[in-house]
Amino acid sequence: IERDAKKIDAALASIRFCDIAAAGGELVGAFMKKLVEVRLRLGKYFAGNLPRTEERFAREFIENSLFVTDCGAAALDILKAELKLKYPDVCIYDSHFVWGSVLIDNIFTDVKFDLIITNPPHLRSEQFSSIKELLAGYSSSRFNADIYCYYVEKAVAMLSAIGSAVFLISNKWMRSDYGAGLRDFFKYHNPTVIADLGKVPLLKGTVMPLSVVSVLKEPAGGVRFIDASARPKDTPLPEYAEECARPLAGCEFSAASWSFPHGEISALVAKIRERGTPLSQCTDNKIYRGILTGLNEAFVIGPEMAEMIVAEEPASAEFIVPFYSGREIKRYYLPPVKKYLIFMPKGCTDRKRELSDGYLWFAQNHPRLASHLALYEEKASKRRDSGDYWWELRPCRYYDVFKRPKIILPVICKRISAVLEHGRAYTNDKSCIIDSDDYFLLALLNSRLMGFVFRSVSAPLLNDYFEMRPSTLAELPIRGMIPANAAQQRLRTEIFAFGEKLSRLYELNPPTKYGRKDAETLQTEKELNKAVYRLYGLTPPEINIVENN
Repeated sequence: IERDAKKIDAALASIRFCDIAAAGGELVGAFMKKLVEVRLRLGKYFAGNLPRTEERFAREFIENSLFVTDCGAAALDILKAELKLKYPDVCIYDSHFVWGSVLIDNIFTDVKFDLIITNPPHLRSEQFSSIKELLAGYSSSRFNADIYCYYVEKAVAMLSAIGSAVFLISNKWMRSDYGAGLRDFFKYHNPTVIADLGKVPLLKGTVMPLSVVSVLKEPAGGVRFIDASARPKDTPLPEYAEECARPLAGCEFSAASWSFPHGEISALVAKIRERGTPLSQCTDNKIYRGILTGLNEAFVIGPEMAEMIVAEEPASAEFIVPFYSGREIKRYYLPPVKKYLIFMPKGCTDRKRELSDGYLWFAQNHPRLASHLALYEEKASKRRDSGDYWWELRPCRYYDVFKRPKIILPVICKRISAVLEHGRAYTNDKSCIIDSDDYFLLALLNSRLMGFVFRSVSAPLLNDYFEMRPSTLAELPIRGMIPANAAQQRLRTEIFAFGEKLSRLYELNPPTKYGRKDAETLQTEKELNKAVYRLYGLTPPEINIVENN
């Protein structure tokens, strides 16, 4: 450092830094503080008349190095005012603080940056549909990507030949469908560090698990992965990152879902995958999500209202069906019905009204139902996902699945929680549906082994929860649906019986929030897990990995 102090100081003095989504300027302030601190510490290697002060270095950074842009003009004005208040003599150039979207407004096109650090905004695809056509050149434009994926790609394009970028973004891009384009982009654009922060305390104002991704413009010597979600509470994050970062092989990168478990876990998941067949193939792709009404306050009613409508007009009973939200779904068990759905799908009215006017038929034949929904007509009419009439639900090709026995699972869960529902219950969009009444599949999904695979490949949320999407469910490796030999047939029969038995036991002794399972249930689940381990041919050390993860 002493030998190269002048070079280091000159590089820091001439660096071109940008935050392409600055918002309140927190990252700008943090970086400036760190840069000033380093330059001050270099002072012991210099002798000269020019004072090396915090104010001087901060002013030089603001005037010569700092470039900022954001979609919010007010945010930039506040940032400039704060800098001016703290350093009154600083000269702030409007050409360095530009209002607009870096994605579409040709901002800083004549500047290449040595360092970009940013926490870009998070917006679902439909929330910026008005500019999607202008983003066609991005890798992420092929998918239903969150807008932060586009910001990442744009930032890398703005780097100098020796530049680097650091992103504080959601960690869902690693595993979610919408992150496929960004994962594909990273195959060719040299990430150097990927840190999954997981359960690390969130920054103020954020509501999702985060990741930090560092990218170099020039090829780097490999990628390091840090699973900060496993950090012990008493270990400082920088220390943990230094000790636990591990290299990733290039073969682990693809547009497919990324999963970076520890080596032994990764190897075991790969073995289980090899011995199974994706659930989508086993079920002929009959995996769906629950119903999206577009206006739950109108179409979802309580049991009292449901009883009243049916009592007053029995003809409406066919349109009142049991309805469950994802959070109500338990392993092997559905609680008593607390909500009902007014279920009139697209086409229902036209099939029944014959030559009558649609609403006239509805009001005359189902006046109690029509009067309830009329309270919400204005809101219901504005839905983009209604049927032929505002009182109908959106079209859906698999409504008939809900009329049959089926396996349903909650989307947000700590472990897989599947139940076989025999009636005609419908569920909301926070649930997954499998068109199957197979107790073997039910028991297999609820086993420890399948839960282990699920947690290894699915998107983590806060507080040890995970996200179960139909696409995640479709990839779970199933073995024994069609037995290959007599031994597998025996195991299938045994696991099927466990599924039936556990369903009965949970029905007789429903789970409570803090209650303990009875001895028979615990023993049956233990025997089920042993049978599943035999089905997949796991060794005792491999079983130990599953049991402890």
